[in-house]
Amino acid sequence: MGFFQIPFCPALLIAFFFLFRLPVLAQTPEPAETPNPIEVHFATLSGIRYIQDNRLLSGRDVRAIIFPTGDPESIRLLKKSQSSGTLGMIGLGAGLGTMAGGIIAATNNTADSNNVLTGAGIALGGLCLAGVGALFNLEAKTTEFNAVQRFNRGAMEYDQKNQSVVQKPDGTTLELIEVRLTTLGGFGYSIQGRDLNHFEEIKERIVSINDFEASRMIKRSESSDLISKILIGLGIGGEIATIAANGGPSTNGERAGFWFPLIGCVLAAEAGSFFQLEANTAKFNAVKRYNRFARGQEQVLPQAPTDDKSLLNFNNTVETAPKK
Repeated sequence: MGFFQIPFCPALLIAFFFLFRLPVLAQTPEPAETPNPIEVHFATLSGIRYIQDNRLLSGRDVRAIIFPTGDPESIRLLKKSQSSGTLGMIGLGAGLGTMAGGIIAATNNTADSNNVLTGAGIALGGLCLAGVGALFNLEAKTTEFNAVQRFNRGAMEYDQKNQSVVQKPDGTTLELIEVRLTTLGGFGYSIQGRDLNHFEEIKERIVSINDFEASRMIKRSESSDLISKILIGLGIGGEIATIAANGGPSTNGERAGFWFPLIGCVLAAEAGSFFQLEANTAKFNAVKRYNRFARGQEQVLPQAPTDDKSLLNFNNTVETAPKK
């Protein structure tokens, strides 16, 4: 018995080692690849959309991409977005239903003033409830956007000091413009923690890269903002003037001369709000294009011509930065 124990013990140990070790080696995970950033597209009518690898992402897709990163702040933002979106849909549905019921109740018996007032009060309450629901929906979009921005800061792997690798002709370095979104304040822009509160600060930086498309968008934002202010001012001023001019008792019991100007002023103010949305959209997209230059994802900035003859040199080709 002892004769066979001595030679076979080392062999058994080796056999058991490989028997238990091989499954462990087979289950060793491969190092995770850096995910591609999520592109943010902002249009005037369709709003904010997210695209990754030429695929339009739903809210569920965004969560499926960001949750595996394990970033606590991004996960908190997405969970808040999900809960706010649910509350928003409930508030909108309940509010619109209550408002419709109040209008029906108020118009059911217009001869009874108490009935009309009760129905109007119910409709007003429904309108407030729908407004709260819309606010929750806006909060859901805001937190989702900020979670995507946080994810992209890690996915793009640029320097933590927000310094770019692209230099302007004067030797200075382009600085990334950080974009944030708040529920009530809308889009905000900053560089290294310093807020860009004035439009001219953003415009000056975007125009300095000598890119036609970015300059076109920022100028479009400026003109749309001016039109917006004019229309909103005319609309609000017209509403106040119309109400003041028709505030007294009507001589013939008709208000046709009151409603038509009032509706026209309301439409003018709404048109101004649309132009304001267009201004915000164009500014966001201009900053987005500027940041692509700052990250080296677009063409290298053209050198400023030294004289008129240099403009006739067609042999120089524009260098392009490698795609990241």
